[in-house]
Order: sequence, then structure tokens, then C-alpha cells
Amino acid sequence: MTTSYFWRKSYRAALLETDRTKMEQRIQTAESEIHNRRLILSQDHSGTDAERAALVQALQVLRILQIDAARWVERNRGGTAA
Repeated sequence: MTTSYFWRKSYRAALLETDRTKMEQRIQTAESEIHNRRLILSQDHSGTDAERAALVQALQVLRILQIDAARWVERNRGGTAA
């Protein structure tokens, strides 16, 4: 894994987390690392178009995962989610 793709480790951890109660923290960690990488790319213009696209796609996937996890937690609390 190259240093420019360091964010992928936390991204994979969020995707592979099976404990929905731990998923939110994993998602937040991954989002933070992705945002940090995007900031670095915007400041020094490093990275590739492929990495930039991967970062955008990863954020989209994490948002979907976050919604799914929140719905699961809500259902298991006895409430209902939209």
C-alpha cells in the first residue's frame, strides 16, 4: 500500500466491520482520513485522477453504509427509521 492510499486501511475496516455498534466509529475514522487526504491533494496537487475518483466514491459508499447502520441501530432500539 503506497502512502497516498493510506486512507484505504480505515475505509476497508469500515466496510468489513460486522458489529453495527462499532461501525459508526469506523466510518467516522475513514471519513476523517479521506477528508485529510483530499485536503493534502488540494494543497500540493499530488495524487492521480484515479485516486481522486476513488476518494469521492469511498465517501459515497461510506454515506450509504452510515445510513444503513443508523437504520439498523434504530430498529434494534425498538424505534423506526425513515
